[in-house]
Amino acid sequence: MTAVAGALLAFAAAGIVLIVTPGPGTVLVLRTAAVEGPRRGAYTAAASLAGYSCGGSPPLSASPRCSPSRARRARSSARWTA
Repeated sequence: MTAVAGALLAFAAAGIVLIVTPGPGTVLVLRTAAVEGPRRGAYTAAASLAGYSCGGSPPLSASPRCSPSRARRARSSARWTA
């Protein structure tokens, strides 16, 4: 196996592991649903979605529909829901 093929194989393996690993939002929702019940899990999922859709990630934070005050409210609701 050449060095390029080995590097490509290592890159593909790392990519697969990163793709199937759940993110922190998923882990938070699953933990809340398991510990506090499905209703609290649904509230946490809704708050997480609000945070991600309005300023929670860099590509969406520049969206014109998300004012800074709206993004702050979304982040604070996600923080206090769990």
